Amino acid sequence: MTAPNHVIGGIVITGLFGSFLNLNILASPIYIVATVVGALIPDIDYTKSMIGKIFRPISKYLNRRFGHRTITHSILAMFGSFLFCAFIESTFWNHTTVSKIYLLGFFSHLILDMMTVQGVPLFYPFLRNPCVLPGNPNARFKTGNLHSETIIFCFFCVSMVFLQPLFKNGFWTQYNRYFGTPKHLASEFHKSPVALNVEYKVKRGTEILKGVGICIAAKEAEFVLLEESGFNILNKEKYTILELSLIHISEPTRPR
Repeated sequence: MTAPNHVIGGIVITGLFGSFLNLNILASPIYIVATVVGALIPDIDYTKSMIGKIFRPISKYLNRRFGHRTITHSILAMFGSFLFCAFIESTFWNHTTVSKIYLLGFFSHLILDMMTVQGVPLFYPFLRNPCVLPGNPNARFKTGNLHSETIIFCFFCVSMVFLQPLFKNGFWTQYNRYFGTPKHLASEFHKSPVALNVEYKVKRGTEILKGVGICIAAKEAEFVLLEESGFNILNKEKYTILELSLIHISEPTRPR
């Protein structure tokens, strides 16, 4: 896999996996840098790679000592470099957010290279057998093939555009917003560090009611909102919930 695809693929894969860990890689330029560095660093053992040209002395040594796609494409190198970065980050900045994003970026490189014909020796130096995805070599990509690389690049570009809300909000927040039921409202209410603004549409008998308010309490069968007119208790016994829209107070609200 070439450097452009490792960069764009690394951003997509890191953003996707980071969304499960509430790591928004779009929140800071530093996070994007950590993603790109992690996505490129395994190729430091190849002197003609982008990262290899920047750190040429190190690249030449690693290439002569180990060759390409060996030690730097292993789980040992991935976790070893992560622990080193995490130690420095936690010592000086008292957190490991950037290191975790770097780890996911590194992981994205291994995943993408596993999808090539050559594969990667994940368990090097203990086992030198290449690990591949999928098992059929005819279904894997050939590194440097312009047609394949272009298709992959376009796929990741489109994915990055459509997955941005997922990167920003996190998987579970996006999941709860998508379904928009009292159960998902309760789940988001209890895990969210900020208050929730809830826009609702309910039915009572034949009457359709709409409104918006700040969520004060939420259970699977009932939720309480603070509206301009006061407190409003909505439960499944009295109302049929038609629509729920969840917005974190820290986010800009939609025009109504």
